[in-house]
Amino acid sequence: MKSILIFGAIAAMVSTASALQAGDRVTPEALGQAKFVQGSVPKEWEPGKLYFIECWATWCGPCIASIPHVNELHKKYSEKGLRVIGLNVWDDGPYEKVEKFVKAKGEGMSYPVAFVGKGGAFETSWLKPAGVTGIPHTFLVRDGKLLATQHPGQLTDEVIGKLLAGGDGEAQALGVIAQQKADRAAETQLYKDFRAAQAKKDTAAMAQAIQGLEKYDSRGIPNLRFDLARTKGDWNEVKTAVAGFPDDATALMPLGQFAAELCDETRTPGVSDDLRREVAAKIMKAQGGKPGRYYEMVPLAALQAKAGDKEAALKTAKVLIANPGDTPAAVMTRYTAEVDKGEVPSLSQFLSWVSEERKAAAAKQ
Repeated sequence: MKSILIFGAIAAMVSTASALQAGDRVTPEALGQAKFVQGSVPKEWEPGKLYFIECWATWCGPCIASIPHVNELHKKYSEKGLRVIGLNVWDDGPYEKVEKFVKAKGEGMSYPVAFVGKGGAFETSWLKPAGVTGIPHTFLVRDGKLLATQHPGQLTDEVIGKLLAGGDGEAQALGVIAQQKADRAAETQLYKDFRAAQAKKDTAAMAQAIQGLEKYDSRGIPNLRFDLARTKGDWNEVKTAVAGFPDDATALMPLGQFAAELCDETRTPGVSDDLRREVAAKIMKAQGGKPGRYYEMVPLAALQAKAGDKEAALKTAKVLIANPGDTPAAVMTRYTAEVDKGEVPSLSQFLSWVSEERKAAAAKQ
């Protein structure tokens, strides 16, 4: 399975000043104190076995996206010496929520899984000493020695196969992991360079950072090209950047925010209805036919109305009404009333209703 390159605010990062580093000795004691949903961990490390200790949480999208890859490694290599253990960390709990999640996965999460939650022995003896500030995050252990840590998506079949082979294979795999981390650090710096240049509206430096990132085939490049085009104020280039977004959920946040801007002519002067329609169409493709949350559907409906496609706007609004999610009931009642009159409220109007409802709820407490 291809690497799941999902990096962002919660991508795994390790401090260079970590107290727990590759080569250090570790024991399974803290793992044994966890509450196992399924499977178990031995009191002592099995000689020669490669332990793949995967840290995840139910609220962590990248963690959940990594589960199929981790499960595939478990099924493929368990008989060859790989021992996968999923540790649910930093979850508010309760244990039953995690248990329900794991049971629902069934064979899709067939390896041993334990609930750690927040605090506890594993956090104090592994996560904090290793400087772990984000998940998903994998510890690789053999014969009581920490071999390496890495994002699970980059632990490919090839890397795991070489680690299991030991000897020169292990050395090669650890070299690959070290290079991946170096590349990740360079990639992170380029993102920082881009944002610093964006703050100064230095479009030349922004373009240079994007060019550097192309070496890493970074998934964030479409977003950066979009931001560069907007900083330039070149609507034709913005249109091209919008078309460059993949037709998946990664486009929803940036385009959802942009949709709200496109409804306000003071923020986006000179924008054509054609661009508004292009953005609306891309958002719908990214949703894949599934109803989104209000912060996706409300600006989409408003944008469609602004572009002159009121029929599409009302249709989108009615999808939201039929799938309100956790939107306050009072807000949906007001929104429904406006739509029934043939009107499509703006995002700012909708958010003002949400704010009013929250203030009213707080006043009652």
